[in-house]
Amino acid sequence: MDQKNDMKDRQEAKKRTIELVDRWHKQAEKIKKKHPSWSEEKVQNKMKKIIRRQVQQDIRIKDFSVKEMFEKRKKILVYRQEALDKTLNYIFSKNPDAIGAAIFELDCGCMRICGVAKTGEPAGDMIMVLGNPKNEKTGIQECEKCNLDGGADPDRCVNKAMVWPGAESEMPSKDVRLAIGKKVFGEKYSINDI
Repeated sequence: MDQKNDMKDRQEAKKRTIELVDRWHKQAEKIKKKHPSWSEEKVQNKMKKIIRRQVQQDIRIKDFSVKEMFEKRKKILVYRQEALDKTLNYIFSKNPDAIGAAIFELDCGCMRICGVAKTGEPAGDMIMVLGNPKNEKTGIQECEKCNLDGGADPDRCVNKAMVWPGAESEMPSKDVRLAIGKKVFGEKYSINDI
């Protein structure tokens, strides 16, 4: 997924660079029309000043945006961890048959979580945990993608995991965990996924 994001970022950067160069060419043409007596060197010097000013403005905007994005991302990660902890506590307290929980993380950050019995069958209902906290402006918590498909599109699943409560000594054996994982996620589930 990181490679996809890197490629997408590079493509967006390339697109922005092309747009920026086009904009600068248009600005240079406007300067030439406005000042037909100026030499090519004078036009270039004027453009250098314009470009420096625009780059400095972009850097100030980018610095603010990066800090703002970092804080927002941090807030979302804290929210997701708290939501996951609360959901798991609820599942294990309400479903005594649950010895583990299956987590399906979606591409939007939302999670579908269900308790799992010793047999690998669901123990309780599938619970949808939205990946973002309430919108501060609207007070509404929603996910556009999950509103469309209910979070049930298997192609949107980016991570799958089994969670086992308690200390290592309280967990089922590795063989039991592997068998349950294969029943829940299919034969490709491996000991490394436990």
